[in-house]
Amino acid sequence: ICPTGATSNGAADFWYTGVSGVVAVEMADRWQKSQMAVVLTQPRTHPTSHQPATASTTTFVRGGCRLPEQMAGPTMKDAKSAVLSEEMSIFADQTHVKEMLHEYLRRVLLNKPDDPISFLMDEIKRNPFVIPTLSAMPDDRPEEEKAKYIDARPIEEKMSLLKDIFDLFDPNQTGSAVRAEMLVGFMEDKSILLSAFPKHTSEIPQALELLDCGKKEGTITFEKFSDGMMECLAVAGGR
Repeated sequence: ICPTGATSNGAADFWYTGVSGVVAVEMADRWQKSQMAVVLTQPRTHPTSHQPATASTTTFVRGGCRLPEQMAGPTMKDAKSAVLSEEMSIFADQTHVKEMLHEYLRRVLLNKPDDPISFLMDEIKRNPFVIPTLSAMPDDRPEEEKAKYIDARPIEEKMSLLKDIFDLFDPNQTGSAVRAEMLVGFMEDKSILLSAFPKHTSEIPQALELLDCGKKEGTITFEKFSDGMMECLAVAGGR
């Protein structure tokens, strides 16, 4: 479920590693099998500004969403699994589920209680997990370097490009799109962002993940999407 944490006991550290593997397998079997294992163990990556552009791929509409050809497959199962995996991953990141599981599992393995469930219930009440405070990494690049990654195009042009991207995932013009479908589309077809916003190919997905959709299903309107992305585009990309 999570990487081995630093402990003061070498044996406990070794035991923790082994049990983590067992728990990961068990959870994988119980919840979306390989999808859940990927969500909780593998870091998600986004295209970077320095990746070469790839040839555009044929896209088509499936399930109301225009998806890259790579996601087509023989059935809708692969595309739906990718979107579900992304939704779970976003939830895990935003709620710090991975860090919480890591901490409580660490406490159980270090204390080795006779009744782990009662121990955990007591720990949650008496000494609950505290969400870590994260601060944004400062951009300490030289000003001349940052200037290379400023998108100085007119607002109207950037808004038009954002609308084109949004419409790929809202082909029926319903006025909303599913965030996870957009993120999966960006990962599967890097040309979507490379062709429109080559200086912010990693920043846009990151900003999209942080948007407050307000709904568990993760749907967003173009207004919400464009506001968040314009804020992202207002600073230098290429990080």
